[in-house]
Amino acid sequence: MKTQSASQTNDDKTAMFRPAFEHMQASETLWRRFVELGLPARAQEAWHYADVGAFSRESWTMAAPADGAAARALLSELALDPATSLVLANGRVLDDNGVEPVAAAAAGALHAHSLATLNEALTPRAAVITIAAGEAKTLTVASLTLPAGDGEMAHPRIAIKVAAGARADLRLIFAGSAGKRYWSNPVVDITLGEGAEARLISVASEGEQALHTGVIAATVGKAARFASTELILGGRSIRRETLVDFIGEDGAAELAGAYLGGGETRIDVRSEVSHLVPRCRSRQLYRGVLDDKAFAAFQGRVYVAPHAQGTDAAQSTRSLLLQRTAEAAAKPELEIHADDVKCSHGATVGELDPDMLFYLEARGVPPAEARSMLVKAFIGEVLETISDESLRERNIDRVGRWMTGRGEGA
Repeated sequence: MKTQSASQTNDDKTAMFRPAFEHMQASETLWRRFVELGLPARAQEAWHYADVGAFSRESWTMAAPADGAAARALLSELALDPATSLVLANGRVLDDNGVEPVAAAAAGALHAHSLATLNEALTPRAAVITIAAGEAKTLTVASLTLPAGDGEMAHPRIAIKVAAGARADLRLIFAGSAGKRYWSNPVVDITLGEGAEARLISVASEGEQALHTGVIAATVGKAARFASTELILGGRSIRRETLVDFIGEDGAAELAGAYLGGGETRIDVRSEVSHLVPRCRSRQLYRGVLDDKAFAAFQGRVYVAPHAQGTDAAQSTRSLLLQRTAEAAAKPELEIHADDVKCSHGATVGELDPDMLFYLEARGVPPAEARSMLVKAFIGEVLETISDESLRERNIDRVGRWMTGRGEGA
């Protein structure tokens, strides 16, 4: 009986991407790294809950440059102004607003990340946003996937460099065509210099048949502050991953996320915060709402290096099941190699409080509206991390529209 080696198995699974590498004229070095890393598999702990079968359900081909009119139409639906936004369509910079595309290059945790390597090879050009020392910048970035047909993929890459003492407020929107089976594989690579601050508000609202595998990787310098809030409410199979490396003392990171799934949606949310130096602080707050036969998993890992004394880390995840046919899983993890630390985690899965529903209905609130109110309150803890009031209200409205789409009151 013949058996395949791990490298042979990787070769078989990655072979379908060889034409795309050749089409994009990607280097052999990247191809060899991608084959060595292989496609994600359930056997890998970090991908245990992911819909890894989605990678082989289609014969994926590169999406061609998007039609500008179609992109502008979708921007209009999203209420975004192309004149004030950085727009990527099918991985290519469409309206740059002064942002210069450059060749992509992986660093840190992304170098050993299979899908980030695929992104590095197949992205046309990375969009680089640079905020100079002492400056402040606010920008909306829209990454749109507009395939001509099913089975097309796009690999947008955004690199954000926040210099010492600078501040960045960035809003990221990931969206695409309704009714098409496409794959969006975005990478956001952000580097914060000493004393820098960056706040990211991300919304993943892909088409209902879409596969989305997005990663945000943040490298946090000395006394720098990084905050990320994510809202996930679209797509068939969604994987969102946030990786944070503290490389300078006295840094801080706040990660928050809310994910909503209905139908047979599968959502996989993963975070990994690496405390590599002393006296850094991290907080993680995630909330999920699931309906119908949706499934969602949260995996949150905190790593504390042996010399990272004075670490302060906490994470909390809660999931709300609107029907008992929905499922949720949680796997918080602490790996601590230092003794002077303060670390905690908590995870719960529950249903809507029947007493609260009864209370609201007894006061004349229609049942659907009562459910919607409780869901908004549950998600509100995450959305309260958005300091901009108008942006916070806009995302609360998104949650309301999601509930309306499920037959619930707004």
